[in-house]
Amino acid sequence: MIDDHSRRDLIRHRVMASGLLGVAAIILIGSRYAGLSEFAGQWVRAACEAALVGGLADWFAVTAIFRHPLGLPIPHTAIIPKAKARIADGLGRFVAGNFLEPSVLSARLTDLDLSGALARWLSRKPVSDALAERLASGLPVLLSAVEDQDVRKFVGDALAIKAAHANLAPFVVRFSRSLMMAGEHGPVIDAAARMGLALLARSESAIKAEITANSSWWVPRSVDDRLADVVMVALSNLLEELTRPNTGLRQDLEQHLARYIDLLDFDPQAQHAFETWKRRILAEPAASAALAEVWDGVKSFALDKDSTLAPVISNAIQAMGRALQADRSMADRLNRRLRALILGALTPLRSVIGGFITDVVMAWDSKTLTERLELSVGKDLQYIRISGTIVGAVIGSVLFLIHYWIDQS
Repeated sequence: MIDDHSRRDLIRHRVMASGLLGVAAIILIGSRYAGLSEFAGQWVRAACEAALVGGLADWFAVTAIFRHPLGLPIPHTAIIPKAKARIADGLGRFVAGNFLEPSVLSARLTDLDLSGALARWLSRKPVSDALAERLASGLPVLLSAVEDQDVRKFVGDALAIKAAHANLAPFVVRFSRSLMMAGEHGPVIDAAARMGLALLARSESAIKAEITANSSWWVPRSVDDRLADVVMVALSNLLEELTRPNTGLRQDLEQHLARYIDLLDFDPQAQHAFETWKRRILAEPAASAALAEVWDGVKSFALDKDSTLAPVISNAIQAMGRALQADRSMADRLNRRLRALILGALTPLRSVIGGFITDVVMAWDSKTLTERLELSVGKDLQYIRISGTIVGAVIGSVLFLIHYWIDQS
């Protein structure tokens, strides 16, 4: 489509340039039969002859760049087809040496708000939905290919270490408030409740064993089993109720969460209590093992064909984009890292990219190269022909008048 538009432009301007030459030729011929005075006839003929010379000379020069004029093998014509190798090598070296030079890249990247563009892109629902769909479809394949025990230990240890040293309160406030303001916290609660149900189902035997181990010796095993069943049913009903948006329990939970987030944002005591609670939990020997259960829940939820994984991921992506737009310091840090990443990736590849451009151009046949370059600059070159015709007419007129004035002196 772009080539078709460029080709139409080139043909239109070529016709204009050739038409102007034709007009000069018609006027030149007509001046001999128009009954003009000797002075006027000579003036017009001098102007038209110079216009034809200038226009034809420029036609020859412009045509010689791309092909042999009139198909004649005149030396130093058809320059581009003959110089394809030099052009290809020159383009590759020019891009690598100028556009990909580290100082040029660094200066250009400094002017770009990469994190802002990324945040705006992620905040668009069509984008987040598309990304979420691809992640949700590819995640089960990836999760099924890894060893559970190794990943569980890694996830548990990594989360425990990271959480212990991070100030999580500001992040929890920003992320939660962003979800709630957009009304997108519901799918997160649904996902958490369903993950809890899946975890509860896998832990049924462990719960029963724990109840039996802590029961008195004189309590019959059947009573322990019955108590375990009651606990399982109660927890399941509680989690099931949380998955329904209009239940009183769900609404109470959302109200309590909103109040706690406000408190966590402004109250130093609440923030201190949050950090104390976090450290106390992470200090427990079973903390890593408990955090490792996150892996089990994530994997079970991702592998569940009926799960709402894609909407949850989409909402999280949009929330991430909005949080990035709202937090300037985070955006600045991300900008610095993205710039360093791009520079680190492109700088060692300068010669490779330059070589790739050279190889692509060399792979074109001479006709293709000539056509592409002519479509790119041919329209502007036709203005040279037009200018040559007009300038030739002006110069011819001036020279004639100077010569006439000398003759009359």
